[in-house]
Amino acid sequence: MILNIRLKIILLLCFVFTNMLIFALTEINGRQRIKLAINANLQDLQTQFEVINRFHEIDARSIYLSTQSNQKVQEILLQLKDADKKKKDILRVELLNQLKQKYEYLRFRGVYQYHFVMPDNTTFLRMHNPEKYDDYLGEVRYSFYNTNKTHKPTIGFERGKTAHAFRNTYPVFDKDGNYLCALDIGYGSEVIQDHLTQVSHLHTHFLVHKNVLSARIWKRKWLNLDYIQSIENENYLFAITKEHSEAKLKRTNQFLTEAHKKDIKEKMNSGKSFGIYFLQDKESMIVSFVPILNIRDKKVVSYLVSYKPSKFIDSTLLFINIVRSVFLLLLLVLFYFIYENELAIIKERDFSFELERKVEKRTYELGIQKREAEEAHEKIDIRNKELNEALSKVKLLSGIIPICASCKKIRDDDGYWNQVEAYIRDRSMAEFSHGICPECKKKLYPEFCDNEVDEQK
Repeated sequence: MILNIRLKIILLLCFVFTNMLIFALTEINGRQRIKLAINANLQDLQTQFEVINRFHEIDARSIYLSTQSNQKVQEILLQLKDADKKKKDILRVELLNQLKQKYEYLRFRGVYQYHFVMPDNTTFLRMHNPEKYDDYLGEVRYSFYNTNKTHKPTIGFERGKTAHAFRNTYPVFDKDGNYLCALDIGYGSEVIQDHLTQVSHLHTHFLVHKNVLSARIWKRKWLNLDYIQSIENENYLFAITKEHSEAKLKRTNQFLTEAHKKDIKEKMNSGKSFGIYFLQDKESMIVSFVPILNIRDKKVVSYLVSYKPSKFIDSTLLFINIVRSVFLLLLLVLFYFIYENELAIIKERDFSFELERKVEKRTYELGIQKREAEEAHEKIDIRNKELNEALSKVKLLSGIIPICASCKKIRDDDGYWNQVEAYIRDRSMAEFSHGICPECKKKLYPEFCDNEVDEQK
């Protein structure tokens, strides 16, 4: 019974340890495979983003070159140097009319900002908002400040007075190489995210830090953007577009746990690219985060976020569950057979021990009986010896003994007549002592008998 309990405990511990080992190995393997899937998705997002960004940079440079080579634009910009306010207003209208049709075409290419800024960092013409001009941008737009100062291009992500964008700010020169102004060709983040969503089939959106943009509606003539609190990080805002509605945001938020959000916030604070995954409607969803740096201080002010279902992770999780289930079943069967086998061995051993114990007991009893028999034989031998010794001293008289009817002599085998006592003495161990019986005494010695009578009286 004790061995049976010990066997159960040992097998249970081995079973638990083996399952823990299998769980750990499959967990490590699963994490590695999931990490590969996350890294692949993150790399895909980064590559797609870099391709689009590069395309926009090339597109912006071609727009810049075509604008600078436009003779009419050159003539208008050359007149700005010595023009008064009234003259600038006239030139602004001329430039607007000159580029109006071009700008309409550029909007369909994703350009929302076609912006001319004077060397003193004041706005001359916003094609996207021509009614607003002469405002100073030197403090809020590093790209204009840097280009007007160095006469070199300044390219990157930057916030403006009301919004953020991917800026391509170029220096504009006349044909003689004289500096005229800075030209900004900007692409909104929604253009990139729509391209990634519709063309590359990557569900993406931008998270913008609250320091970059306040949560309010920013109206453009062809687009309304509403920024609300993001679900991933309370310090960032989320731009609602046609493809990225608040309803979808709320639905996704149902599956992001507090642990996910804490992990996302910690990794976003590191300023590096990263990815996580979670389950949404029993489907694995990979979320990739690519940081966007500000032009001026190279700090992270925005994140490009991608949500993508992963069949690879689904199959990995399914494979892990199948492996664990199969091993669990196999181990149950294996340990059951081990238990039954060991139990049979224990029973056989117990039976052998019991049989051996009974044999030992019977052997012991037989030994005792043997010793008792030997002792009895010894006693019998002693008794036989004593009897033999006694018999050796006894001579038996048997047969017909011829005796004289008168004198009572006995004739021996040789024909001689012997006294009775002599005959018996010679043929036995008996010895005779002589006395006289009362009858013979009366007959032979009557006088003695009479005296005895008188004395008794």
